[in-house]
Amino acid sequence: MTHDLESGVSTYTNPLTGDKLIFNQGEIIFQNGDNLRHFKYNEEGWILEPDAGNVGTAGNTGLILKGRDGAHKYIDGVNTTFNDREHHQRITMINDVIRFHSYSGVEVRDNIYYDGQDAFTYLRAEAFLMGGSASWGMFEDASFWTQINGQNGVGLQVNGTTILGAYAGGIAVHADFYMNGHVLWDESDLTLKTNVIPSDVDAIAETKRQKVIEFEWDKTNPHNIGKPEGKQFGLSAQDAGMLQIPAEETGEGYMGVNLIKEIHLATLANQQMIERIEALELRVAELEK
Repeated sequence: MTHDLESGVSTYTNPLTGDKLIFNQGEIIFQNGDNLRHFKYNEEGWILEPDAGNVGTAGNTGLILKGRDGAHKYIDGVNTTFNDREHHQRITMINDVIRFHSYSGVEVRDNIYYDGQDAFTYLRAEAFLMGGSASWGMFEDASFWTQINGQNGVGLQVNGTTILGAYAGGIAVHADFYMNGHVLWDESDLTLKTNVIPSDVDAIAETKRQKVIEFEWDKTNPHNIGKPEGKQFGLSAQDAGMLQIPAEETGEGYMGVNLIKEIHLATLANQQMIERIEALELRVAELEK
């Protein structure tokens, strides 16, 4: 151990390896041959610098926490009153899993969860209340995915079951859609439209051509995983005519039915039936005179 009183630099040299640990006024330097690591202190904390005087390491730097397989490795950010666990954040690493925690008193919330064993990154989340307003914390019963069923996109899983997925072809809902008293709406303001004319679609004929069926989902097809059990009621996409969405447009590889058009078609069919009924009523009225 040497100490330079004039410069204030202290150097400890390992007699066996020759490695040096140098203390230089708020800076700690580790030297192994030509390789240097600078560990500096400023008002914001300690800084590990990869470049300044760093020879032979291509500018790389890192902080490595070693422990046995399955052991937790922690990095904590805490206030000086650590014991109350208020405003305490922790990064936990165990094998291929990384968790970002936050503590509030005795409550622990996993804010972000990453499992490197999967082919994609996902977040696991739990909704909770803070001060009467809804917020997001993270937990293991719900997951945000960046890839679902082999498709790129963003989705939500709960207890391992896909609930919602957003793909290039659209948004897929894999559960009942509960509006909680709110409305489902779309823009239909005439000021947003051009070339507006009354429809000349024979809505009654289009409605009559629809093949309304009862059926059960084929659970031997992996595409139907998670779909409801038992007898279902609906339309055949193969016979849907103007309501049909081709397989190449659904992004799923199967044909679909445009439910928005179906609503408008039903409205137009009702109007056309009302016109026929009113015409018949006039004829009956004339015959009864």
